[in-house]
Amino acid sequence: MAESQAVLNNLVAKGAGSRDGKPKFGRRRGKKVPLAEGSMMARALDGGAASGDAGSEPNARLLLRAMIAAACADGTLDDDERARIMDGAQDTEFLAAEIEHPFDIPALVKAVESQAGNAMAVAADVYAASLMAIELDTAAEADYLRRLAEGLGLDDEAVAALHDRCGVPLLAMVGVPVVETYDWFFASGGERIGPIHGEIAARHARSNPDAQCWRDGFDD
Repeated sequence: MAESQAVLNNLVAKGAGSRDGKPKFGRRRGKKVPLAEGSMMARALDGGAASGDAGSEPNARLLLRAMIAAACADGTLDDDERARIMDGAQDTEFLAAEIEHPFDIPALVKAVESQAGNAMAVAADVYAASLMAIELDTAAEADYLRRLAEGLGLDDEAVAALHDRCGVPLLAMVGVPVVETYDWFFASGGERIGPIHGEIAARHARSNPDAQCWRDGFDD
């Protein structure tokens, strides 16, 4: 496997491993997730190799650039974040150069638009890679992702589905305090959502008064 693809797999695995194993918002069953089947990010998120095709190396580098840009979105890249990116990499010169001069959103959008006939699939991969690079717990990161989605032409439904696929809270939930109480599940219109908890569950209940709901530990 090419170098950039190996680094990408490593970073995605670390991002997935940093999640606490419990989605911070409901996983939506039955929704079509806008990651192309077999795409780099789809494979990496499923725990497989991003790609074994050496011809995919340019796309792997683009996704790495997206991850680095997202990590720098809050204006700082601390030593731990830098070490996480550089860990196990052989081509440290490329990564160091990207860290020093990260792509901005217009550069990422231009790179995606150059993918003739495949731009939307690559756009979804770029956004998903950006999500996996950060913890998404600051307003600056949320603002960056909003602007990135707009530049990439991803609508609200696509963005929500990508957050769901990556196990990352919705942008609207950034900064909302989570009170650890019970986990709740909701069902409405043939769609099941959960587990969600605290104020997020309360908000969902208020906005979906006709949905069925039950608490963790109760049978479906």
